Amino acid sequence: MLFIALIDDKKYGMDQIEELYTNEEHTLKYFSSFREFSESGEKFDVVYLDYYLENDGTTGDQILSEVKLRAKKVVAFSSVPRCGRLLKELGADEALVKE
Repeated sequence: MLFIALIDDKKYGMDQIEELYTNEEHTLKYFSSFREFSESGEKFDVVYLDYYLENDGTTGDQILSEVKLRAKKVVAFSSVPRCGRLLKELGADEALVKE
């Protein structure tokens, strides 16, 4: 069983992530802000991290190191390819363009 999280101020990326794991047993949890994610105290196998987090007034590069403490793998998940590349350069394991 994989425990997966999405940190994103918009929920529409959930469907795209679900499609990636159709053949694996998993639980996908949505957090509309980094604050919600932090307050949960949960650890995850994979965390999909958006770059622009408007609900927190922050960006993924500012919180990446904290997210990595609670995830075995962090995937940059942005609709802006250069933002995903930046997060990968800063230590995210992968980058995926949000459709």
